[in-house]
Amino acid sequence: MKKRYTTGIIALSVVLGSSFLATANAATTISAQSSPLTNLDPAGADIHLGLQNFPANHGLYISEGVQPATGAHATSLFDQSTIWVSESAAIPNFPAPLSPTKSDVKIHVVGSFSNAAGVAVDCHISICGLFFRLDHTAPGDTSEDQFFPITFKAGTSAPVLAPDTISVSVNGSVIPANVPGTLAYRAPITFVVTTGSGAAVTLTSFTPECAVSGFTITALKGAGQCDIAVASPGNASVGPKTSHFPFNLALGVQRAGPLKAAAKVGKNISLAKETNFGERITYKTSTPKICTVAATNVKVLKSGTCSLVATAGSRTGLFGAYSAKIVLAVSK
Repeated sequence: MKKRYTTGIIALSVVLGSSFLATANAATTISAQSSPLTNLDPAGADIHLGLQNFPANHGLYISEGVQPATGAHATSLFDQSTIWVSESAAIPNFPAPLSPTKSDVKIHVVGSFSNAAGVAVDCHISICGLFFRLDHTAPGDTSEDQFFPITFKAGTSAPVLAPDTISVSVNGSVIPANVPGTLAYRAPITFVVTTGSGAAVTLTSFTPECAVSGFTITALKGAGQCDIAVASPGNASVGPKTSHFPFNLALGVQRAGPLKAAAKVGKNISLAKETNFGERITYKTSTPKICTVAATNVKVLKSGTCSLVATAGSRTGLFGAYSAKIVLAVSK
């Protein structure tokens, strides 16, 4: 099967033993290594993939699913089979740690499964296969979509329960899985999670840019992406489920402590020395006849309006510069 791109061809090659079959001048070659795509065990089989000329700017989702309509993303997928592959250390695989794309990438497939809607799929009847698509960094981009059929030998599939359902909300609003949100540096958010099964869930950060403590997520950087996985073990009635919640990281917002709005003549005022991120604040006055400033101490000279400007530096990839105007009404 071949698919045309502006830069070349994508091909899937089955590798038997140590042989390697590739398309000449291929822009991307996705190969199954040491494992055929036919006559698989319906109770469960591992397909091993070796990836070459991987997409430069995005990762890939690879899932078992039913063949989609031409030009459309596959929607009937076995979510528990999905793997996330990327060449960027900032966007690792799930559910396993990062595997280099040129190493063995394994996906587990079965002869029957329930899709996310709870519909039973029998791969002896439906055309099942491996569906490749760009990851959540390009949700509407179908340029790398590709489907490679797989077949199973006659036999009994292992029973597969419909996956659990997971709902996550932040500040009272439900957030969708696999759709990037925005999270600012050191501005924690708290997940409120409910499951159809009632089972307790586990939260894990699959990227080092974010930390998880219980149900609270904190961005440790102000640029890049993080991925928070919410996993339910399921129960006797429903299968396990893992949902992923990616975030685009934003620069943190520097703030200073509360400022007074009024002052008395002859009184000194002490101002905050640092922002909430520990940056030293510098103060200047634009009304030197009303008030003077030395370091963080303001001396009020006479009644009127004392105007100050407070500034603090930025940190690349963490937070932007701080700038604020301070206006004090000075009375006798």
